[in-house]
Amino acid sequence: MRPIKSLTRYLKDKPVIKRFLSITYASLKIVLLIMLVLFIPYLFFSIHHMIDRSTESFTYVDKDMSLKGEPINLLIVDKSLSEAVSAIEKKGWKQVPTFSAVNTSTWEFSIGQGITPISPRYLKGKVQDASLEGPDSTVRKRHHIRLWEINSSVYCTVSYDSDVTITLKGILPYPTHRIGQDIDSERKYAADSFKNTFGSDITVSYRDNSFPALFSNNHAGSWYFSDGESIVIGDTAHQKGFDDMLLSWRRAYFNMLALILNLF
Repeated sequence: MRPIKSLTRYLKDKPVIKRFLSITYASLKIVLLIMLVLFIPYLFFSIHHMIDRSTESFTYVDKDMSLKGEPINLLIVDKSLSEAVSAIEKKGWKQVPTFSAVNTSTWEFSIGQGITPISPRYLKGKVQDASLEGPDSTVRKRHHIRLWEINSSVYCTVSYDSDVTITLKGILPYPTHRIGQDIDSERKYAADSFKNTFGSDITVSYRDNSFPALFSNNHAGSWYFSDGESIVIGDTAHQKGFDDMLLSWRRAYFNMLALILNLF
């Protein structure tokens, strides 16, 4: 032990080593301080969400609802599925089939027609009623939306396919799309695109929906972050007061984080 202590003392006495250790220590303090400043608001919003007991509405990648997919992030109230699909199609979106791992002919037929199917998600044990992809979509990159009609409203999960990747199902490789991490920006893109098709007097608001996530896995080969809110088209019950202000702060906070997290 004595030779090691002597070597440590010798290195510390060297000006270059001392300067290096000093810079390293200062850098670590700055990094820890930045992480702390970023994490404290997330902790606050998470605690508020738990107290508020929001709905926790997620899709699932399996019918048994054991693996969570993306959260529901768009709700069209008091509209039927056909009305919602018709309105979305007016913006240049087109319906595409839902890929079935059992029915491989769906995949083969779609590729032959130049169409990329959308993978299934389950809400309350039911696969999506309709799948659409946005204008100018390609096999690798596309806007897409899944829709479920429940209780005279249409629940949607919106995300952007930013690339193609491979995931494992058991020991077998399985092709899938990698979604863009910032699903909140895609939620806003879709809402801005659709709202005018339902009428100029339609209300667009936000609703707390699921636990905010700095980095969450959709169990289909992608990671994402989200403030945990849904945009509601046609909502008549606009939130007031402190909650409304808090949700606005939370959106601003996650918009700031998007600049950082999108770098990775």
